[in-house]
Amino acid sequence: MTDAMRKQGSIWLCLVGVFISLLAGCATQNRMTHLRDTLRAFTQQIRWDRWPDAAQHVELKTRERWMLNRSTAARGLKIHDIEVTRIVSPGPRATTAKVMLKLTWYSKQDMTVRTASWVQNWVHGRFGWKLKSEERAHSKPGQADTWP
Repeated sequence: MTDAMRKQGSIWLCLVGVFISLLAGCATQNRMTHLRDTLRAFTQQIRWDRWPDAAQHVELKTRERWMLNRSTAARGLKIHDIEVTRIVSPGPRATTAKVMLKLTWYSKQDMTVRTASWVQNWVHGRFGWKLKSEERAHSKPGQADTWP
């Protein structure tokens, strides 16, 4: 093998390494964009009563309980709107985020529009962003965190 071929091979190897590094860097720098996309899908799935689809965004260990609680509590309710009011994270490459939601809904029986605020904790892992936990914001001491 000549020196010219060795040099050309080294250049290609270096370029491939740089390209792979750039791809890996781009994937982590876009976590917040990915979170916003995940939240958009999640809230739309809830909005249109697509509970099994929404449950795919919940951590596996709590998914079944979350699905049962939400689908049971939503009977007789119509979700009017879900708005992400705030996202708090340590930075663009964060693996955790706190998400504040405003949920507007009404009971099909009395048609009174109500609003509830929720705080959710999301984590980023191998399979993207997943809902880890949630609680009602501004709940009174002793009040159950029923949904909505």
